[in-house]
Amino acid sequence: VADFGVARILDSTMAQTRTGEVLGSPLYMSPEQIRGEKVSGQSDIFSLGVMFYQLLTGEFPFKADNIAALTTQILQCKFVSVDTLRPDLPPSAKKIIAKAMQKNPESRFSSALEMAAALDNALKKELS
Repeated sequence: VADFGVARILDSTMAQTRTGEVLGSPLYMSPEQIRGEKVSGQSDIFSLGVMFYQLLTGEFPFKADNIAALTTQILQCKFVSVDTLRPDLPPSAKKIIAKAMQKNPESRFSSALEMAAALDNALKKELS
């Protein structure tokens, strides 16, 4: 079960979203989602990149003590490269995560299929 920063669990007392309410997990939100812009598949690509980063390093790419600082980091700061935390990872891991987590949605993978193809190609090269 994945959240990707968009999903929301509703209880029976909540029929609609309230103004200003944060939906999803801020740690996985894309910059455009934080800004309140229209989200797309590229937003999910960003969130998937955050998940890969966390799975490969054991850490989140952006960390802060409060939501304001966290959102500022997601919007404006670079994350520590995965190869800094895990030098044993192949270069393809760094490249795929870096592309998935670009601040500009147009700079990310154009679709989940394109990202899957990049992962598949990387695995084939690493295993051969």
